[in-house]
Amino acid sequence: MSPKEKRSMGQIKFYSHTKKYGFIKVFRPTGMEDVFFHISDYKADEIYKDWWVEFTIEASEKGKQAVNLRRVSQPPESKLFGTDFVY
Repeated sequence: MSPKEKRSMGQIKFYSHTKKYGFIKVFRPTGMEDVFFHISDYKADEIYKDWWVEFTIEASEKGKQAVNLRRVSQPPESKLFGTDFVY
């Protein structure tokens, strides 16, 4: 990852353990969006619904895709939007 690459944060909305893909709920000041991910972009064996992750968004043939996923230990609301953000 280059130092200029912008990282995003979101919460696992859905993950299929059999198909190895899922969607991340990304919180933005203007609303939410869902971003696709594949387990091959996460450097661990398992991932579960509601986990918070940090990642980079890249364009793919089918739309936006999260890559270079990394789990974060707790909801990062204050880091994203300040302490007044409610979701």
